[in-house]
Amino acid sequence: MGKIYEIYLRNQPFIKTLARRYSKIDPAVGYEDLLSEGYIAVANALDNFNSQSDLTFSSYLWWHLQKRFQSVLGTDKVVEMRYEDGRTEVLSYREFLRIKRGLPEGTEWRVTSLLSSFEKLNEGEKG
Repeated sequence: MGKIYEIYLRNQPFIKTLARRYSKIDPAVGYEDLLSEGYIAVANALDNFNSQSDLTFSSYLWWHLQKRFQSVLGTDKVVEMRYEDGRTEVLSYREFLRIKRGLPEGTEWRVTSLLSSFEKLNEGEKG
């Protein structure tokens, strides 16, 4: 087994969690496709990681995964939406622009980056 594959397997639960979140943002991008992109991100992170830096490899991999997945989605912006009935949803900015005119009255929304959106989700999962 190669080193890249071993590291991929070791980080697979983390990669799967992140891929699942990104696949919900744009249904056109499949979960399995993102897992494949995750493998490429592991290879890129492994090639470019400087073990002398203060950064851990897992932090460095997180950054590479985010960049890779954002590249696949074609954007680094998302829209957080809150409907009048209390539902919340995160959409790609492209999808939001497509449906914006047809949004129900009382829908609140804000444009944010994928990174800040996922940091917010992670805080909610810890609590």
